[in-house]
Amino acid sequence: MPTTWKSLDRISPVRMGDYVVIAAPAKGGKSTLALSYVAEACKQGYSVLIASLEMPQGDVVEKLLAREARVTLGSLYSRVFSDSDNRKIFEGAKRMAVWNLEIRDDLYSIDQIAAAARMSHARKSLSILVVDYIQLVRGPKNLGGSSREREVAEVSRTLRLLSLELGCVVIGLSQLNDDGRLRESRAIGQDATAVWAVMDSEEAGCKQVQIPAQRNAESGVSCDLLFEGQYSSFSEP
Repeated sequence: MPTTWKSLDRISPVRMGDYVVIAAPAKGGKSTLALSYVAEACKQGYSVLIASLEMPQGDVVEKLLAREARVTLGSLYSRVFSDSDNRKIFEGAKRMAVWNLEIRDDLYSIDQIAAAARMSHARKSLSILVVDYIQLVRGPKNLGGSSREREVAEVSRTLRLLSLELGCVVIGLSQLNDDGRLRESRAIGQDATAVWAVMDSEEAGCKQVQIPAQRNAESGVSCDLLFEGQYSSFSEP
C-alpha cells in the first residue's frame, strides 16, 4: 500500500496485514501524520475507519478539510473566510464526499473498536483502521483489575491480531515519554510491524520520521517530510 511519500515508502513499505505504530511526544504531529496518510489512501480508493478517542468527529473532519482545501485551520475554527477560501472549501468538501471514510468518536474500548472494524470490513472490505490513540483505549472486560500496563498491552495485541484477521493495515497512535519510549507498555513496539516516530528535524519546515524498529525492512533509518501545521499536513518535501 504505497503512500505518495516516496522517501517514506522506500524505507518503510506498508502492506495489508501490517500494524504500524505512529509515535510522538504530546502535540508532536502523530495525528497529523496519520490523517495525512488517511487522506492519500482515500484518494486512491481505499476504505478507512478512524476510531478517534482524542478528538471529536468534527475536529477530525476539519483537519482533513484544511489539508484537502488548503485553507488554514485558524480560518476553519474562526469561520472567517475570504471568497477564495469559500471556493477552496467547496471544492475540497466535494472531493472528500466521495471518500470511503468512516469516522467514529463513540468507540471507547478495544472490544467496541474491534466490533466496529469487523462490521465495517463485512460491509466494504476495510483497508485501514486508525486508532487515535492507544493509551486512551479501555482494555477488554475480561482483564478485570489488571495493571494499566497489561491493559495497554492487551489493546496493542488485539490491534495486531485484527490486522491479521481482517487483512487490513492497522495504524495505532501512541504517545512517547520524555525519554522517547512508548508510554505505558513496551508491548506496543514489540507487536508493531513498524514504529514511525515523529521528531523534530534539522531541515526547516520539516519533521523527521524515524523508524527505530520494523520487521520487514532496515531499522534505525529516517526521512524528512514537509510539515505544515496550519494546514494539518505532511507531504513530500
